[in-house]
Amino acid sequence: MTTFDFKDGNGPVPAHQHSNGRGWVADTATVAKTAYVGRDARVSGYARVSGYAQVFADARVSDNAEVSGNAEVSGDALISDGAQVFDDARVSGYAWVSDGAQVSGYARVSGYAQVSGNAQVSDDAVISGNAKVFGDARVSGYARVFDDAQVSGDVAKELYILKKQIASLEELRPLWARGFTDVSVLANLRQKRIEELEDALRFYATWYKNPNDGPWGVLSDDFGSVARKALDKKED
Repeated sequence: MTTFDFKDGNGPVPAHQHSNGRGWVADTATVAKTAYVGRDARVSGYARVSGYAQVFADARVSDNAEVSGNAEVSGDALISDGAQVFDDARVSGYAWVSDGAQVSGYARVSGYAQVSGNAQVSDDAVISGNAKVFGDARVSGYARVFDDAQVSGDVAKELYILKKQIASLEELRPLWARGFTDVSVLANLRQKRIEELEDALRFYATWYKNPNDGPWGVLSDDFGSVARKALDKKED
């Protein structure tokens, strides 16, 4: 029986060299004949490589990870822990995709970037540098995440909030042009902002009753008590 040490802490395990590329594949893993595993690449654990996917250079696919379609994994990249790379996605450099994360479409992950958790990177998105995308993050379209940036939420949702904030600022543009001479308009705008803040306070006062750190700092009172105090002061 032929064995190979994948340097994953399991020691030598039954393995074979894939017919298309001669890379080592654990007998527990599954690699399609149409897929390519380069001589220095490794597929271990219960990983799957299917379709016309390519794993080459010093890339690793391990655990229950899956690479499929026309996807490519190269360089010193690591795909592990149930992660999926499919369609025409590319993962290269020292990038690491793990913990069930998905990279699909024409997305690119490179450098020392990490994609983990339930994160999904799709379409023509690019993750590079030391960027980290994790949690329930969704990065799609032509989004670019690079350098030391970290994304942990839904980018589309965050962009929507940002657009709302920009729209709010746009309301001030005519006032800037007039040098803030229209006092009545300013007063109305200020009142609108106060009403929005009061609505937020009422929401917290009604629904948040359990102690937690909250947005008012570590060991602050819970959301609800802070909101109720603020509303009480206003009534005074």
